Amino acid sequence: MVQAWDPGTFARASRVMADRADALFNHGKRLRDAFDALGEQWDGAAHTAADDRANAEWGHAKAVAVRVEETADSLARATYDLGSTCEALQALLLDAPRKRLLVRDDWTVTALDPESQALAVAEAQRITGLLADLEAFDATLAAALTSLARDVDQLTPTDTGITPSDSIELANRLRAELGSPLGITPALAAEIGEHLAQLGLSPAQLAATAAGQPVSLPPDQLGALRAFFTETSGSDLRSLSWHYDNEADPGGDEHHTALANALLLVSNEQIGAGLDHHGELRSPGGYQYVPDDIREALANRRDDGLPGMTTVKPLADLLATADPQYAPGEELGAQLVHAAAPIGALSVEAEQLDGRNATLEYPFHRDYPEISDTLLDVGLRNTDSAAAILTGTYSHGADLPSYDRDTTVAQLLLHGGSSATPLIDWIADDATSPDHDTATRAGQSAHGLAQAIGSDTTGIGGNNHHAFLNVPHHDNHAIGHTSPETTRAIANALTPYIPNMGQVNPNLLATDGFGAVSHGEAVRIFSVIDSNADVAADFNARAYRSVSDLEVIYIESLVGGNGNRHTDIGSYIGWIQGYIEHGYIVEAEDRSEGILSAAASQREAIERASTIVGSTLSFAPYVGPAMSGASALLGESLPSRIAGNVEPIYTGDMINSDQTIARHTYNAIVTLDGLGAISPDTRLDAFRSGTGDFLPYSEAILVDNPHNNALTGSAKLDSISINYLTDNGFPISDYTQRIQNARLEIGKLK
Repeated sequence: MVQAWDPGTFARASRVMADRADALFNHGKRLRDAFDALGEQWDGAAHTAADDRANAEWGHAKAVAVRVEETADSLARATYDLGSTCEALQALLLDAPRKRLLVRDDWTVTALDPESQALAVAEAQRITGLLADLEAFDATLAAALTSLARDVDQLTPTDTGITPSDSIELANRLRAELGSPLGITPALAAEIGEHLAQLGLSPAQLAATAAGQPVSLPPDQLGALRAFFTETSGSDLRSLSWHYDNEADPGGDEHHTALANALLLVSNEQIGAGLDHHGELRSPGGYQYVPDDIREALANRRDDGLPGMTTVKPLADLLATADPQYAPGEELGAQLVHAAAPIGALSVEAEQLDGRNATLEYPFHRDYPEISDTLLDVGLRNTDSAAAILTGTYSHGADLPSYDRDTTVAQLLLHGGSSATPLIDWIADDATSPDHDTATRAGQSAHGLAQAIGSDTTGIGGNNHHAFLNVPHHDNHAIGHTSPETTRAIANALTPYIPNMGQVNPNLLATDGFGAVSHGEAVRIFSVIDSNADVAADFNARAYRSVSDLEVIYIESLVGGNGNRHTDIGSYIGWIQGYIEHGYIVEAEDRSEGILSAAASQREAIERASTIVGSTLSFAPYVGPAMSGASALLGESLPSRIAGNVEPIYTGDMINSDQTIARHTYNAIVTLDGLGAISPDTRLDAFRSGTGDFLPYSEAILVDNPHNNALTGSAKLDSISINYLTDNGFPISDYTQRIQNARLEIGKLK
């Protein structure tokens, strides 16, 4: 490819595509203008229908033209990106003989004489970089072309041959047969099922909705879909669903599924009649197309939050037959999840009553778990619905009506089991998305989750934190005991936001959207996760890794000459350490366990911290060009060398010799050494191992310490470290004092 590269290939293709896009756009506009001219002599219902169709066709043509033009631009950029990279490789190949180098087919470089050996290494590194660039540019272009093919497929309208009048006629016949003594006939049930099946989505359209992309349907398909549900009531749908479920009609199961799919489809805000000139979906679907009595049953709740079960149970039975690729609209999905929360929670209460009282108090109570699971399965297929439940706000900005976010989230997580984990298991993947809106939605959702868990003034019994540590109707066991899987999902969702909870400067973070939480909330959040020992060890190990990453970033700023301006990093470090320590203590006290239990749990997290690879930070240290590339160490071994060196919880069984400042002063020495910034100094030689690396802190404090006194050893190590750092222009006393003060601040919380 490199040697045969023709730099004009993509340029020519780009020009052709741009010309075709322009021609398509102009042709569509001429047709639209010609139709507009007819409006001067033509009006009425027929004109209105034709105008809608003309607008849809113009919208399709314009959208396709825009996508082709965008891809033409991508090809033009590829002409330069791929071309310049190939030309650089061509030049390198041509120049290799002059430099006494041999470049083989597998791109290895061999020196033809000893004097060219160093040059061979350098050229090999250069080739590696150019090949990586070539692969990246090629992948980007391939993605652009694949995206064009997919979007054109989605944007190209096809006629179904079905009109809204067909749907209205079927709805009227359904209503008439339901009013007759014989009820629904198998023939009509089959006709309706086949009709709705024809209105479904193609595989490409289903894939687009799963990816959160808008899908345009032909006006006749969209109109027929909406007309059927506008002309039928929830009662009509329940009866039709019952018929499919209980009569042995041929194809009944498929027809039942088609009905469920169509209901989800008509509610979906990502389905519309084309794109307007702003690229927004025209005439999108939505919750308003769901029959009124279904919406009323989901909205009207008893005092305990239970929705109208005579409607909700049959609705769940219907939705259980939907194909898993079909997702509800954001609002319908959120309403289904909102309804599931009290149903799942009250199923536990119903179990406490005898049969007769349970039936009177909780209709269909034996079916509550299945109903709740179905509503969650269907409702949480739409991530926007999950985000709305966690934030209390729809993506268009409106608040969920009559909504108690903290109680709902607690009920779902405490009683929903594995069916509820999709509420939050998408957050970690979206947390650092390059798409700002996606990352922001994840951050806002994680913040809502954190607030719900950490609240001691709202939620179940007015204290969600207590409920998570003492799950109702589970013998006061914490969620870590009753639902380890959910506890793991909570930890995974909040792991990217550990630095956010530590109030770290947003410039250092790779996340967006996560709001502020108080120190007290943060400790309570940590304590809930700590209720499962294994989950706690992993989560807190990641928190300690974040601390060590912050330490490296601060020391890098010292090397760059900016350390005095960023001593606030010390406060972040101290706060996160405080959350870990006191989260363990709060959880242990809730179990009526002593401080020794908390200290043992902390030790497990410390041991795991040094094994973690990767970071929750964005690797944006306060350094100048001289340190370019140094922050790459954050993703490798440097933080693991200091991650375990943190102050253990004081258990009262020894002299209280708080070594926080000494530990972090020594961590600075180890980090500077890893950055290559330690100059030879005899004062430090005693603390190096035989390999030249600095000893672990626990061994360093025993150097020249015949009585193995930790207090004496730490004081000596701290003094030597501070003197070296001060003499070499690395003052850190303010920074380490901030760490200590922040830890103590968390310790004083009630």
